[in-house]
Amino acid sequence: MANVRDRTEDFKDAVRAGALSLGYTESKLAAILASFIMHKPPQRSPFTKAALKTLESIAELERFIVKHQKDYVDLHRITEQERDNIEHEVGVFVKACKDQIDILKNRIHDEEKNGNSKTWLRIRDDTSHADMVAHKHGVEKSKIGGAASSTILLIYEITAVDGQR
Repeated sequence: MANVRDRTEDFKDAVRAGALSLGYTESKLAAILASFIMHKPPQRSPFTKAALKTLESIAELERFIVKHQKDYVDLHRITEQERDNIEHEVGVFVKACKDQIDILKNRIHDEEKNGNSKTWLRIRDDTSHADMVAHKHGVEKSKIGGAASSTILLIYEITAVDGQR
């Protein structure tokens, strides 16, 4: 077997020498090398930011329901007025989440209708546009829908117990 020599350090030295000859300082070179290791997070689109905000709202609703579930279910822990307040709060949360989801759906439909959405790999053709719209629908339905489904199940459980009173 032939002798194998690791030339990684030689390569790094050659790159450093080349960068220095092009006028890079040691600090700028270190920053560039660090950027290869620690990537900056990608910029999120307004749609993604809105979807994440909706997801946070649904998670907040779920935390609120879990927090008040025992009190709500037990007839002797809280008064009827407090129970009504919890129902009102949940109703407000649900309406806000539904409105946010509707806004996201409308954005998807508007982009689909106007053809303004970004396409995969910046290639513009009929299938790539359809792929982007399908992807947004998938993200909307899987992430937001999954969180909403678990939250709605909690609401149904609480209402079922409330209906047994």
